[in-house]
Amino acid sequence: MNRVRITSLALAPSLALALAACGGTGGDDASADFPSKEITWVVPYDAGGNTDSITRTVAEAMSKELGEDIVVENRPGGSGAIGMQHVQNADPDGHTIGLYTTGTMVVTPLVSDLGYSEEDFDNVGLMLTQPVVFLAMPDSDYSSIDDLVAAAKDAPGDISIGVPGATTPQGYELARMAEDYGVEFTPVPFDSNAEVVAALRGDNVDAIALNASQDVVTQIEAGDLTPLAVGEPERVTWLPDVPTLKESGFEDLTVSGTLIGLTAPAGLDEDVLAALEDALEVALEDEAVQEFLGADNVPDEFVGSEAVTEQLGERRAIYEALIDN
Repeated sequence: MNRVRITSLALAPSLALALAACGGTGGDDASADFPSKEITWVVPYDAGGNTDSITRTVAEAMSKELGEDIVVENRPGGSGAIGMQHVQNADPDGHTIGLYTTGTMVVTPLVSDLGYSEEDFDNVGLMLTQPVVFLAMPDSDYSSIDDLVAAAKDAPGDISIGVPGATTPQGYELARMAEDYGVEFTPVPFDSNAEVVAALRGDNVDAIALNASQDVVTQIEAGDLTPLAVGEPERVTWLPDVPTLKESGFEDLTVSGTLIGLTAPAGLDEDVLAALEDALEVALEDEAVQEFLGADNVPDEFVGSEAVTEQLGERRAIYEALIDN
């Protein structure tokens, strides 16, 4: 049975390499046999969080398509840099793949010299885009983004906003609010969406800005979290009454959906890349996968290697300009 397993950094021994059907032993034979052993999917965050759950769901469907087990390995730390570096340095044979986000692939390496950039990866495809949403507790003093902004203007720096990481797009947009609009919040970074929400529930921050993952959407729909604004060019279909930041006076903010997808070390054989692309495309068509990820978040048409690499380049240009300023 194909399955997904969650492991610590110590992995079980790999399966033996399959014998080539033909007599040769070169790289072409290896790519033709792909996958020849279990695949390790590195998640640069802790187990149990938003991106980890997404990975496990997609990995299960991809495992069925590829006919091999997929082992989900969590390598958190450094705002995702540790996991990304591990993928970067792995053999480019397709048996080590990784989950990326806009933050790990674009923003974090722009902020610090981590020894990797987009050029060190062969991106497989986009899994989903999650809109950024600003949230408060239902019993909070802030029932709208206007309330939150007014409080920040009255007491610059006193209003705290929880964000999922120090070098995330959300953190940089808060900095831009201060620099370009004179609205000064204090970003408080955490390691995951779950920690951000827990901080809000524990009254440790005044509001939060994070990706609208399915667990967050569920809490919004249950009335446990109050949405104040979304960081999208237009209102999202499932929150039609919630304004965008642009509508709320922040016309030039570039917060847009966070890209979450699948990548691999640079140098993949084109047949291996194609096999991973095909498996990901099939997985994203699975109804159970779409339900978990949120059908509105999954692209209507599959975004493969070339297109998603172009998307990431566009995001890099946006955030490079912000960070340089």
